[in-house]
Amino acid sequence: MIRVRREASPSAGVVDCQSVKAPTAKERGDDVGKKVNGLKPHIAVDTDGRLLMVNLTTADVSDTAGAQNILETMRKHWPWMKHLFAHSAYDRKNLMDTAAFLDFTVEVVRRTDTEPGFNVVPRRWVVERTFG
Repeated sequence: MIRVRREASPSAGVVDCQSVKAPTAKERGDDVGKKVNGLKPHIAVDTDGRLLMVNLTTADVSDTAGAQNILETMRKHWPWMKHLFAHSAYDRKNLMDTAAFLDFTVEVVRRTDTEPGFNVVPRRWVVERTFG
């Protein structure tokens, strides 16, 4: 296996969240869109998929609201990180304003529905693999 030499400190990351059922959780919420009553871990990983940050909320918290905490905490712990990749649910004015204020560039990676079936979306597959 060939190893690519990379800087040990990540300069880019990928953010995402996933609603999961949590029937025994003390607090939980309804993600109406996914029809899930439970919790939602919001995570950030580096571009290799290594976990950097987790923010656990109830499932009724929006993707952008959960990401606000992620951005603020990441800026404190990884001040050199500049670029984040995310899916279209993160393309909201309040999150983009927070990202700009914290000196992040958020690149929204959109899925293309031109090809039938499952397709790997560049950059986003890394965080999906971490959830898996």
